[in-house]
Amino acid sequence: MSQNALMAEQEMEAMTLLFNGMVDTCYKKCIPGHYREGDLTKGEAVCLDRCAAKYIDLSEKIGRQMTEIQNTLAASQMPSQ
Repeated sequence: MSQNALMAEQEMEAMTLLFNGMVDTCYKKCIPGHYREGDLTKGEAVCLDRCAAKYIDLSEKIGRQMTEIQNTLAASQMPSQ
């Protein structure tokens, strides 16, 4: 398997984990255990929209922080000239 294919597969796995985590978290937060209608109520739809937006925003912030940490570690391990 090529390096690009491996990286693409790892990225797909990470996105799947992110999506599944978001669905699980937002479903538990926004959808009551018992519901009477097949369609989402306005409140449920708004809750899900906000939850998903916050979940994605937080994931992006964590990703940026992890990248900064990796860059800092890589820079500190480079030999001095």
